Amino acid sequence: MLFRSDAGTNTVNQWNDLSGNGNNLSQSLGPPFEPQLATNGSGDPVIRFTATNETFMQAASTPSLAITGDMSIIAVVNFATLDGGTNGEIVSKTGASSKNIAAPYDYYVIATNTGARFYRGNGSAFGQVTASQAPSLGTPHILTVTETGNTVSHFLDGAASGTAILNNSFNETSATDAGQPLSIGIRGDAVNRLAGDLSELIIAGSAISSYDVAALGRYLAAQHHLVFVNTTPTNIVISVTGNQITLSWPADHIGWQLQSNSVGLTVTGAWFTVPGSTATDQMTITTDATKTNVFYRMLYQP
Repeated sequence: MLFRSDAGTNTVNQWNDLSGNGNNLSQSLGPPFEPQLATNGSGDPVIRFTATNETFMQAASTPSLAITGDMSIIAVVNFATLDGGTNGEIVSKTGASSKNIAAPYDYYVIATNTGARFYRGNGSAFGQVTASQAPSLGTPHILTVTETGNTVSHFLDGAASGTAILNNSFNETSATDAGQPLSIGIRGDAVNRLAGDLSELIIAGSAISSYDVAALGRYLAAQHHLVFVNTTPTNIVISVTGNQITLSWPADHIGWQLQSNSVGLTVTGAWFTVPGSTATDQMTITTDATKTNVFYRMLYQP
């Protein structure tokens, strides 16, 4: 991220694109429409959008933003509120006349009980897919959506959050760009806005795999000092190659301890944590033929 602030203020009038495409976001109207440059609970800089103050930023339409084929959006965002169903806008590119319809995309969260929604459209017709899990308020999250063909996959904090085909019989090949600016913190009709902090935004003209999502999630979590731990018990997946056994678990369970008991499940005092297991989602262990009664379990301790 590269922020440029107004001299003598804590507001942001430019957010530079570091991809090399030159799609810098700016706010030419000045105060009070410039978002705030703030520091979050981890001490990291964020751009803070306030819906009631109508803060937003835009980038001029370019071929690298007018994505009508496969694409991905990754956002590190902390929602302050989702009241009213109009405070969760992340990024949009809408039609010229119908500025509430994607042309070609729109990505936002409606409510605390509704996952993120990804829209594809041509300014009049559209299709959408909603994530199965919603982000909580007051906590930074990594929201990811990726589309290949007509199939849209959502992820929350690196974990899968639903895959479906675009509804309304809308085909990805029907998506068109209306040449309108890309907006963050606002939709084209100025009804949907963002109340919260945006730390990072990545827009790519290609789909990414679930493995890439998990890897990128780990990178962004480290970069922005985020800690995501799913406290719901999970299974351990086992694979064996020769004399090596690989134990793996979901990426959202990183932080759990993999524990071993080389005596027996009834001797609970013999459990110990496998070194390094809390920082990963898999461990490969070389088996010892002399030990025939080895067990493993997962344990989470806040």
